[in-house]
Amino acid sequence: MWLKDEGFVDRVRSWWDSYQIHGAPSFILANKLKLLKNDLKRWKVEVFGHVEDRIKKLWKDLNVLENIEVSRGLSEEEIVEVGRIRDELEKATLLEEICWRQKSRVLCVREGDRNTKFF
Repeated sequence: MWLKDEGFVDRVRSWWDSYQIHGAPSFILANKLKLLKNDLKRWKVEVFGHVEDRIKKLWKDLNVLENIEVSRGLSEEEIVEVGRIRDELEKATLLEEICWRQKSRVLCVREGDRNTKFF
């Protein structure tokens, strides 16, 4: 999805090239990786924000509009807003699902298969 975006690759390349570190090649690599990690974390927050917080806010907004609908009905603008919130909620939950899937893969790779000795 966002990794396939050419802009992302260019952004990572520009960050990597901007790091001016001197020393042994292994020292340079280690420090550039640390700096890149920090830039990626900052970029993630800027682009995606805190997905869990955004989902909670969207659910809260949707509940408010649903309560209004029960009490008096919705105006045209509010109906459009409900559609927009539902679309954003779907996208945010998909991002959260992808995030959890990736975290589970990292954990599996890090810890390995517990039954390896058996086979």
